[in-house]
Amino acid sequence: MHPDPRVRPDRFLRSSFTMSLSIVGCLSSLLKDNYSECLGFVISCDQNGANDKFSEKAMVWSTKSKSLDITSTTSHRSSAPKVVGRALSTSSLDITPTELFGAAARSSHLHSINIAIATPESVVMARLIEQYIDNTSSNFAIMSNVDSLKDYVKSYFVGTVAAGLAYMTMINEGYVWSDHFENVGGGNPKTKRKPDYVFAGPATGLALMEAKGARSGNIHTFDGRVLDGYSGQVEPHLGHQVGGQTAVRGYSIGAWMQSTTQTELRLHHTAPPAAPQTQAPSPSTATSSSVGVATSIQRSNFATAFALAHSPMLANSIRREGELTLEDEVVPFLRFRWLGHYWLSSPQLPISSWRGTANYWRVLRAIPFRGWINPFYRPQTFAIREDIGRLALRSFLDDRADADREVIPFKVVDDDLREQARTYEREGVGGAVFPDGLALIASGAKIDELGLLLWRRATSDFEPI
Repeated sequence: MHPDPRVRPDRFLRSSFTMSLSIVGCLSSLLKDNYSECLGFVISCDQNGANDKFSEKAMVWSTKSKSLDITSTTSHRSSAPKVVGRALSTSSLDITPTELFGAAARSSHLHSINIAIATPESVVMARLIEQYIDNTSSNFAIMSNVDSLKDYVKSYFVGTVAAGLAYMTMINEGYVWSDHFENVGGGNPKTKRKPDYVFAGPATGLALMEAKGARSGNIHTFDGRVLDGYSGQVEPHLGHQVGGQTAVRGYSIGAWMQSTTQTELRLHHTAPPAAPQTQAPSPSTATSSSVGVATSIQRSNFATAFALAHSPMLANSIRREGELTLEDEVVPFLRFRWLGHYWLSSPQLPISSWRGTANYWRVLRAIPFRGWINPFYRPQTFAIREDIGRLALRSFLDDRADADREVIPFKVVDDDLREQARTYEREGVGGAVFPDGLALIASGAKIDELGLLLWRRATSDFEPI
């Protein structure tokens, strides 16, 4: 693989070395219960690479918002009962770097995995994607130097970007909660082919989605692949129960990335009825009480969200993959304030914005089960808004709660908060907020009021340490 001409080898090697030193040094210190020494590794290594990281920031996709057009839409009539398509509400997509990184990370795994894998991999995704998208043009496009990658790496790159763009397209259409089709279950038992994802939202009904991406070939062949995704993987399941709810429409979304000046989105979707329907409420004002959303979809969505923001152990407990254990009785969280709201993440090594928190290490010792602690430095941090996270834990971890009720009134993050995060993102100190309450926060974000909380199943609420 030829090196990226924009990155100096000495900087790349020094940055990689300091990150490795940080992780190895922290693991060694954690084994000795020496948390302050572990923090020292992170701070010293972060400072050593800070100037290089700042100087390289302008070279990679880090702040510039990008747009891409939906250049082709093809609707398909369905004779299946209860299937009702919707006209697309937008003809383009606007996306920030952190939005794509977060969307790609939450779309990448079928099942909960160890946070020790998920955290570095989400960083790899971000670092890989940002190297091949410029930070100057307003159009979303993949630069030509991506073709120097080995085929298997390029396939990973294209698939990751395509999944992230497809996810953001569905969010634009008002969908909020999602998960992999395999996790939710159901569908047409007569076919083995399945779509990638299941989506639901306020007043949207349940939708199925398949994502496709390509960098080579010709556009007509690629459009045939996108069509096959709809007719072969999505359409057979329409009208069937998926996760306890009828799948009422579907989408196959393809990202055509051959051009170095503009990526195109091509969609095949379920046709809307001939008679116009009343416009669905905006996701910024609606709640899930507007229409029944199967709680199994919401459960799966928050299991994936907590896998990223906290731990695979908590995610598996939410999915109820096995009995709740003693460790589930008391679950520690890192709590902080950002953009006027409180957010929850896993107990972890503070990123550079959180220096000077000596009390952090004292209270960290009070956590009864060390398996909850994530001993990895995070350049970016996933978190869940506290009010939404509290309702999810009460609904899915409390045996006394009626988690099979038809509707759980989860709030949908309003457009103003999401735009506020995007505004700071353009300054390089923001992040991305998704409608379900999950956020990906950059290391330079302005946060405060950091502390540790314990969530107790006995009271279904948080208490400070």
